[in-house]
Amino acid sequence: MDAFSDRFQSALRSRLPGLLPHLRPAPDGESVELRLAAPSGHGELFVTTAGGEVTVGFGPWHGHYEEHDYWAADDESQGEPFERVLTLLAYFLRDLVVIRVWTKGGVYAGSGPWHWWFGDQACRADCLGDHYAMLSWTGRGDLLPPVPVDPEQRRRWLAGRSGGKSAEAPGR
Repeated sequence: MDAFSDRFQSALRSRLPGLLPHLRPAPDGESVELRLAAPSGHGELFVTTAGGEVTVGFGPWHGHYEEHDYWAADDESQGEPFERVLTLLAYFLRDLVVIRVWTKGGVYAGSGPWHWWFGDQACRADCLGDHYAMLSWTGRGDLLPPVPVDPEQRRRWLAGRSGGKSAEAPGR
């Protein structure tokens, strides 16, 4: 195992020890990987340390994380090693972060992690599509079928699911 992977394994042991039994040597012999089936049935959580970065994937999404985040002003290390990726994993496994999957005209447009418990707007100026769905670890954070992004369409969509009453999205 390379030094980067060893440091990640130590950080994982310290912060999320319940995941340690799922960590295995990767086929390259240098990195480690973790594969864990989601209770929601949305696929598996995939984590690898290949290439000197931590890659996390779930459903159609994946992201890349460095060991340290840095403050732009002085290039000082921000937080503990692997803090950003370990926080993402901890929140995702508790359904505090979900993977939001965007579609446009019914076709996949993009995806990424979202704190569904934190935000109250369906979309901001950087929307990727006209609808979104959320994939959560346990399934508790899912909103399916895809929720419209347009505020008026979204209001009608939510009203249709609440028996004609005005409603807000669950968990908002």
